[in-house]
Amino acid sequence: SFVENPVEISVSKASKIKNVKLKMHPDKEKFKTLYLGKSIFVSLKDFNKLKGKEIRLMHLYNIVLNKKTEFISEENEPDNVKIHWVSKGVKTKIMMPDGTHAVGIAEENIETLKGGEVIQFERFGFCRFVCKGKDGYEFWFGHD
Repeated sequence: SFVENPVEISVSKASKIKNVKLKMHPDKEKFKTLYLGKSIFVSLKDFNKLKGKEIRLMHLYNIVLNKKTEFISEENEPDNVKIHWVSKGVKTKIMMPDGTHAVGIAEENIETLKGGEVIQFERFGFCRFVCKGKDGYEFWFGHD
């Protein structure tokens, strides 16, 4: 996952989940592990659009979206809007087709990528890894 313009939220009374094991792709048997830190980051766009509403942090749990919020449940409520998140992340920037950069953080699993690899940032698009630069990890946007 990549979170553009990250907003930090803290969740109190959360379950004791320390990590989440997820499939790398729905059709593959390869897994990745996401580790939870003290804070969770969501995109500014999602935060502004959904502030104060009950949402599902994808593959994690339900909260009412605020900067300081409380855990609600682990049950995957089908009607809840699902948003992606990053907890332990690294600085990332993505060159967009118009020459601008999308700036944010991506899950730390990108540290294992090799130059030229293409990955899909969930709900963002496919991106090609270029290099690790002084400002973090650099990608070029490919397509949605």
